[in-house]
Amino acid sequence: MYKIEPIRIALTLFIMSLVCVSCGPSDRLTRTDPEELRTYFDAYDAVGTIVVRKDNTGEQLVYNPERAERAFLPASTFKIFNSSVALDTGVIGVDDVIKWDGVQRDFPGWNQDRNMRDAFKYSVVWFYQELARRVGAQRMQAALQRERYGNASIAGGIDQFWLRGGLHITALQQIDFLQRLHRRELGFQESTMRTVEEIMLIEKCADYTLRGKTGWKDQLGWLVGWVETDADTYYFAMNLESTDPDFPMVTARRAIVDGVLRHLNIMSAQCDSIQ
Repeated sequence: MYKIEPIRIALTLFIMSLVCVSCGPSDRLTRTDPEELRTYFDAYDAVGTIVVRKDNTGEQLVYNPERAERAFLPASTFKIFNSSVALDTGVIGVDDVIKWDGVQRDFPGWNQDRNMRDAFKYSVVWFYQELARRVGAQRMQAALQRERYGNASIAGGIDQFWLRGGLHITALQQIDFLQRLHRRELGFQESTMRTVEEIMLIEKCADYTLRGKTGWKDQLGWLVGWVETDADTYYFAMNLESTDPDFPMVTARRAIVDGVLRHLNIMSAQCDSIQ
């Protein structure tokens, strides 16, 4: 459907996002039937889940709760944790450059020297594999267990475990980790958590700030993060799957999350950028 009716999909998501415009975010979290959110996944013929939690009260909305409790590879959402442990152990500074290894990869943005800010933004896998090797198995394992990140497994190799190895995490566990990061309740230094939060910035708008990280492995996609508003902070974790090899993952992830957050009146229909 998404191949032949892109205008209809966009219009459907926009109309859904305008439902109950007079309701505040807290009202929407408690009053929304989770099944209302199915529309956003159905628009892309995808199976998925999304969890949205309000920071101050802990109220949360869960679409597809069975899937929200299923653990999957974190893929590049692990860059949030990987950045944290790398900075905290001092194996790199946020502006330190790692030289490109000269291996040509499919994404042009990967084929050059990078610092952490750019490597996070462009999701440069080789950069974060090098960070994991520098941290080492012992320190990585200890940090994963201390922070209760997913199942804390590094099976499959120090530079592969979050990509095709043993590390798995649920959407609900992603939410817990993000909340502790934003609240500075993890075992990392406060300066580390502040820096990681800074590099997670996606967009800064007049009435909200969006932070997060995508992930993509085979037919599994993630988008996790939080939205800061004047009233509160709202954490979200979304994952989805499709059997179509041509599935528009980049477009679908963001469209679904944006649609849900606007449906809940957490984000406005348009970002008036202040950057």
